[in-house]
Amino acid sequence: LETLCLLFGMMVLVAIFSQTGIFDYFAVKAYKMARGKVWPLISLLCLFSAFVSAFLDNVTTILLLTPVSIRLCQVLNLDPVPILIAEVLFSNIGGTATAVGDPPNVIIISHPLITSQGINFAEFTLHLLIGIIFCMITGYGLLALYYYILYVGRRDTDPPHIAELKREIAIWERTARLMPVVSLEERAIRDALRSKGREVR
Repeated sequence: LETLCLLFGMMVLVAIFSQTGIFDYFAVKAYKMARGKVWPLISLLCLFSAFVSAFLDNVTTILLLTPVSIRLCQVLNLDPVPILIAEVLFSNIGGTATAVGDPPNVIIISHPLITSQGINFAEFTLHLLIGIIFCMITGYGLLALYYYILYVGRRDTDPPHIAELKREIAIWERTARLMPVVSLEERAIRDALRSKGREVR
């Protein structure tokens, strides 16, 4: 019951925070601090998601941070999927750092065996600290490597509307390729998608 009440209370807190626009505010502040540069912005968003998830429910935090991140990626002409995956990873790492950041931790800290040992919030966090620091450093290093492979020297130089059009063409062609052809209507739809892709190209 205590675990459910704590999770419910965290959900209420996150809902209140979302109404205040604090996630949008910090995302805009991160954009200003990064001065429009991609790597500093990714780093700030990941660190912000990790810090907030250490004290609030990480799933709800990511759900509220996702729309803001997608809007920032549209401004910078970036694919939001790798950045969102990085935010989710750091949110999980940050949520694991404290007793209230992740539902499994709440269940563990409220177990009678743990409470009988007198392990409190600070001691629980202290025991996890070394592992969390190692995970943060490893995750950040892998993120930097992935960023270097994905963006450095390969940044899309097309204007945003051209890049969006290319993404749409890729979606049409992939849909046409994966669509099973059983009836004449499906064949007509597949041919229409392929012809549309050729026309736009």
